[in-house]
Amino acid sequence: EDTRDYLAARLTSRIDEADLAMLQTQTDGWPVALQLAASLIGSTGVDAALRGSGEFSWAMASYLAEDVLARLPSSQLHFLLQTALFETFCAAMCNAVLEREDSLVLMQKIERENILLFAVESEGVDWYEYHPLFQSFLRNQSGAPAGEIANELHVKTAQWLAGEGRLIQAIRHALAGGAVELAAKWMALCASEMINTGQID
Repeated sequence: EDTRDYLAARLTSRIDEADLAMLQTQTDGWPVALQLAASLIGSTGVDAALRGSGEFSWAMASYLAEDVLARLPSSQLHFLLQTALFETFCAAMCNAVLEREDSLVLMQKIERENILLFAVESEGVDWYEYHPLFQSFLRNQSGAPAGEIANELHVKTAQWLAGEGRLIQAIRHALAGGAVELAAKWMALCASEMINTGQID
C-alpha cells in the first residue's frame, strides 16, 4: 500500500498490479529506488523503465556506485563486498569467517551512515542483512568474493553457523559452497524442523 501510494502521488498514469508487485519485489519499498523508478516511468514508460532496456537497473547501479560506494574508505568498502556474500550476519560470524577483529566497529559505522543495512533479529546478538538491491549490486562488483574464494567462505560460514546451532542457515551456506555431504549431514539432524517450517516436504 505504501508503494502504491508513493507512486500514485508521482505518476500521471496508473501502474497496474503486476508491475507494482514487480517493483515492490525489486525495491523492497526503498524510497530512493522508488523515486528513481517513478522518474524513469514518467519519462520513458513502464516497459522501458522496468523491463526491456534495463534502465532502472542501470540507474540504481549508477546511484549506488556514485552516491554510496564512492565516498567510502577502502577498508569499509572491502568489508561491504565481503559481507554481501552472507544473507544475514553478525559481528562474531564476520570476525570468525573473515579473520578480522573489527567487524562490530565497521557494522556500527555502516548502520550510523544509513548504508542500507538493517537489523533482522535480536536474541542477545544483533543480526543484520543488506537491502536486496544493494546486496545484489555489491555481489557484482569487482573485488567481491567469487569462485573458489566464495566457496571457501560459504563453507567456513556454514561451519561457524552449525557450531552456533543455526543448522538451517548452515545448510544453505554449505550448499552454496558446494559442500553437499556436509549439508546432507546437517539436513539429517534437522529434518523435522525443516518439514515443520515448509522448507522440505
